[in-house]
Amino acid sequence: MPLFLVYDDIINFDLFKFIYYEGTTTYYIQLSSFCIIISNFEIKDLKRIDNMFKKDLEKRYITFNFPKDIPEQNTRFVLYNEKDKEFPILSNMHSKEDYLKIDTLSLKPHFQYKYKFQIRRNNEWVTAKPYQYLHINFKNENNVKYRLFREPESKHLLVCFSGNGNVPAYNYIGAFSDLKVNRLYIKDDFTSKTFNKSVFYVGTNQKNEVMDYISDLIETISKKINVDKKNIICCGTSKGGYAAILYALTYGYGHCVVGSPTIYLGNSLLVEGNLREHAKIISGNINQSSIKWMNNILLSKTKTTNTCKINVIIGEGERRYNKHLLPFMEFVKDNKNIVFQTQVEDFKEHKKIAKFYPPFARNTISNILKD
Repeated sequence: MPLFLVYDDIINFDLFKFIYYEGTTTYYIQLSSFCIIISNFEIKDLKRIDNMFKKDLEKRYITFNFPKDIPEQNTRFVLYNEKDKEFPILSNMHSKEDYLKIDTLSLKPHFQYKYKFQIRRNNEWVTAKPYQYLHINFKNENNVKYRLFREPESKHLLVCFSGNGNVPAYNYIGAFSDLKVNRLYIKDDFTSKTFNKSVFYVGTNQKNEVMDYISDLIETISKKINVDKKNIICCGTSKGGYAAILYALTYGYGHCVVGSPTIYLGNSLLVEGNLREHAKIISGNINQSSIKWMNNILLSKTKTTNTCKINVIIGEGERRYNKHLLPFMEFVKDNKNIVFQTQVEDFKEHKKIAKFYPPFARNTISNILKD
């Protein structure tokens, strides 16, 4: 049952386990000792969030049990709204039977919350379990898994693609949390035939169906939040940088902010690397024609008539600089709609982009938002 309700003040409920609404009716269910703070939240906002995202929520209700590794004592659950710098919930728990249930549709749509547990010591609340971020996950009818952080006043949408890690993940959520922009993070989780479920955001057997699924999601969200294509900013590093450039050029998005991007996918997977299972699932084979076909996925999108500004940071000693970025810039030099701004740093280890990219990206995105 949902926990959040419309209320402005601190309320002390000594005998309530849940606060629960149905329509505009409020119910207080008496179960055990309980104390909570509920911040202001308007029902009209709840309906708006419900209509936009309810069908895609992977898990609407999140339950927090009394922590197993804390002895029974006066314990407090703390939920912090990082965006608005307020505490929507401060809830006392006393026994292993106590638990808290949060309706995610009752959260503000920026979805930037974190939680921790505290215990009472020397008449003060001290942290027993440190802050963790509250993860609100979505998955649409095409199995596209994503997270969305709303910034209602923003006219831009930041679309973040992930690098090729060992498991499907979302990259740079914390790094971009202070930016006043709508943020969409998309997970590359589309197959069971590669070790990390990745298809490089492309698709399987030369069908490129994942590109269709993801572009549909971006279009749906951008229309709902009233963001023009020219104000969509694609970002990511390595594989994520490849996807950012690919989607921006294919679908007419205005900006890319990328780090050490892969460009020639076939070369990267089969000539320079040995990601044979990825190459086979994407192209259907691992022969020379497959390499050429995968290289051409991005190259074939460079005749765009839409202006795309591509901001890149990369290491001068990286193979992606000499074997990918420089040849690609030469390849597209006659298309004046593709505008490059590059920042070349003194490093050769690809993993170091994780250090250089976040400050570069934050600064570049902030400048885009000001224009």
